[in-house]
Parts: sequence; C-alpha cells; structure tokens
Amino acid sequence: MASRHSRWYNLLVGLPDTTSVTVEWAMSELLRIPDALATATEELDRVIGRGYRRVPARAL
Repeated sequence: MASRHSRWYNLLVGLPDTTSVTVEWAMSELLRIPDALATATEELDRVIGRGYRRVPARAL
C-alpha cells in the first residue's frame, strides 16, 4: 500500500498533465464539432463579452 506522502506526490505531479490533456481534448472536440464551437463562442461572448482586455505578457 502506498504511503500518504507518495499518494499526494503522485496527485501533484500528475495534475498538470491531466489538466493539459483535458484542455487539449476539449479544444479538439470543439474543432471537430462546429456547432459546439459556435455555442461555446456565443456563451463566452454573452458571459465575458468581446471587449474584455487581454492580460499583457509582463503581468504573467
């Protein structure tokens, strides 16, 4: 049985990869299904708006 420390380590180390894979999958599905992309774009425009300011690189 894995120790508590190793389970937390595995969770923290594996988390960024899991997130990036999930985002990549979601984006590929949106590109594959144009109607879903249009729906997501409309929702983002409604909730966030088109006039939002982008974060400058120096602020990151």
